[in-house]
Amino acid sequence: ALFLLTCPAIAEEKIQWTDWTQQTFETAKKENKFVILDLEAVWCHWCHVMDETTYQDPKVIELINSKYIAVKVDQDSHPELSNRYEDYGWPATIVFSPVGNEIVKRRGYVPPDRMAATGFGEYRPVAAGDSEEARAQNRRIELKLTER
Repeated sequence: ALFLLTCPAIAEEKIQWTDWTQQTFETAKKENKFVILDLEAVWCHWCHVMDETTYQDPKVIELINSKYIAVKVDQDSHPELSNRYEDYGWPATIVFSPVGNEIVKRRGYVPPDRMAATGFGEYRPVAAGDSEEARAQNRRIELKLTER
């Protein structure tokens, strides 16, 4: 059992959450990724369900770690975010462009299959990396999503 706890391959199979800072967006620009914000509350039942199901699903983990900079924020620790997105309830999932423009806002629980597939996945950047082609594809997606 100790081997399982210390095996690097298993440790990597978790979402790499980071803090809500300006550095988050600088990293997103540098890596040409979107930012996904999981805004939750400690008392929220569906936030815990999403943590235990959606964010533990291997397809969701792979998607988020490869295409996004993932940020998890408790609403009590960032009242400015809590106030800004209070109409979305808990949990709230917000996707931002690398420069901080809101692209998608989803309220409530997002099941793993929807997060990893076309329902939510349509909001992910289709190209990773720093090539001009990848940046152009992601700009087209951002424009399309902001037109909705």
